[in-house]
Amino acid sequence: MGSFSLVLSQMAFLFTCILLGYIISRLRILPENADKVLSKLETYVLAPALVINSFRTNCTPENLSDNASLIGYSCILLGVSLVMTLAVAPLFTKDPEEIGVYRYSLLVPNYGFMGNALVQGLYGEEGLFRFLIFSLPVTAFVYGVGVMWLTAGRQKVTWKSFVNPSFLSMIIGLLLGVTGLPLPAFVTKTVSSCAACFSPIAMILTGIVIAHFDLKELFSQKKVYVLTLVRIIIIPLIVFAAVRALHLPQTAAHMIIVFSVMPLGMNTIIYPAAFGLNEKPGASMAVISNIIGLITVPALLSFML
Repeated sequence: MGSFSLVLSQMAFLFTCILLGYIISRLRILPENADKVLSKLETYVLAPALVINSFRTNCTPENLSDNASLIGYSCILLGVSLVMTLAVAPLFTKDPEEIGVYRYSLLVPNYGFMGNALVQGLYGEEGLFRFLIFSLPVTAFVYGVGVMWLTAGRQKVTWKSFVNPSFLSMIIGLLLGVTGLPLPAFVTKTVSSCAACFSPIAMILTGIVIAHFDLKELFSQKKVYVLTLVRIIIIPLIVFAAVRALHLPQTAAHMIIVFSVMPLGMNTIIYPAAFGLNEKPGASMAVISNIIGLITVPALLSFML
């Protein structure tokens, strides 16, 4: 019950921020383009600050060496999940413009906004550092194949796909951590303060994006419930069984499990909308999975960890 309460408390905090974003958007307290402004703030300032702050603090040569194996475990998880996704996604849709969204939803949970926020709340800065290391292969996949899926092939994979704030902030944080280069106190405070804003702003942004849709219509898409249950219940249970059977190290097991139980994120809305595609299936998945995840995430984590 102790671990359940701890995770539930963190999930309740995140969900409350989502609800706050939804309410202030519905009440028109913020301007119409608030989601675009906050999205850019998260992408170019707060998320990089979170990564730099974590790597700068924890990325010592010894720590980096000790946790390098997490990348290997992540690659294995990604490869196995990819095979499963390619087999299962066509069962939900044959539409060539939608199938990429279903593939992405089955393969990639909300490990960025919600995953980072939850891990930081549960494990602290050191745990967040390990989670960021673990998620590196998935991040590379998302900016490459993932974006191509979500845009139905309209955005191709090029080297420019990987020149983005996420990867650049990791490199900066890694260099600062490995070299031990001291920063002026005001710079350190600025980075750490911006990093502290990441979680609440990310969740408020999620609520604002959800508020743009008709909830009744989103809740009426029945096959989305099936996909959501597969993504946030069946897949985590399969992953848990594999982790137990293989007797993986505790740190790797925890990172894999936490990654697997996350609900779906906002990329399934943002990228299709940006290319004039149907964003409603992705929005429905995000809304339904985040609501159900309020119970499934703490329940599964308290059972598995």
